[in-house]
Amino acid sequence: MTGPRALSGPAGSQVDDAGSDTGGYTYRVRLAGGVVQSGVPASALANIRMMWVADFGADAKVDKDSRVHVTWIHTLAAARAELFNIAGLTYDKTLGAVKNIIPAVASTNAVVAAACVHEAYKCLTFSGQLCNTCVGEDITLSRGL
Repeated sequence: MTGPRALSGPAGSQVDDAGSDTGGYTYRVRLAGGVVQSGVPASALANIRMMWVADFGADAKVDKDSRVHVTWIHTLAAARAELFNIAGLTYDKTLGAVKNIIPAVASTNAVVAAACVHEAYKCLTFSGQLCNTCVGEDITLSRGL
């Protein structure tokens, strides 16, 4: 395996890193905020899959737990972010995108699970009437003492 190659090359280059003919095409790309960047080489937009095949083989699948694979993806993503003037890309953000990690969903799941365990504990120990609490309901229960 070789390391990932840079996405951008000199504008007007005839052959990209994976050896396919790009015909020297360059593109004008509209960035966020309406800024237009000219001279983006076709190899920067078209050959990531060919680079993956060259580095890992045609049958290789992305292993989300492999530091080598995620580092390879991060290196290319950083080059592309630089090409399009995108700041703030970190390895952790790349890992989160690759693994589909969404912090809000994980936090919500944890809170809901904790509430379920709390209610189950009250049911199993028959302490629900003594606690006089119901999660999610604004009902005042009388103890009947």
